[in-house]
Amino acid sequence: MTKSIEKVVKINNSSDGKRRICFLRRDDGLFQFWEEEQVLDYLGKDCWTPTRLISGLFETEELALHAAQTEIDWLKAKTPDTKTIYIPLLDEGTIVSRPTQGVPLGKNQYQVLATPNYNSENEHWQFPPSSIVECVEEKENNQTILIARTLVKQQVKGVR
Repeated sequence: MTKSIEKVVKINNSSDGKRRICFLRRDDGLFQFWEEEQVLDYLGKDCWTPTRLISGLFETEELALHAAQTEIDWLKAKTPDTKTIYIPLLDEGTIVSRPTQGVPLGKNQYQVLATPNYNSENEHWQFPPSSIVECVEEKENNQTILIARTLVKQQVKGVR
């Protein structure tokens, strides 16, 4: 069995400096994170100790950061900019799309984020969460919206 080699690529500290999130890039290119808290060891020296289990696997550092900001209360205030994008739904009997958030990646490309109540059993999104899509501006009800029209990269199976 080979062990995955991990490299810390980013550390986000809490405003009081007593907690931090470490983001790791594994040798297979996937990302993870864990939270640590500063405590005193048995000799009275400051040290960092994990406060939660390591996260799941993410295809990009941005997705890992977004997940951490969703799951960890003190980090929620540092949420990155997202934009509302619309994902076409399949098997609905009419043309319909679901608004969700997307992480801007440049060149009209966005990483699709799931809605809080996303359930792939109930709705069939043309581009599932974690996919990278290209969006185009379209007019709908006198509003300009961003609609995902082209798949740039499919999500990694089993990775959020």
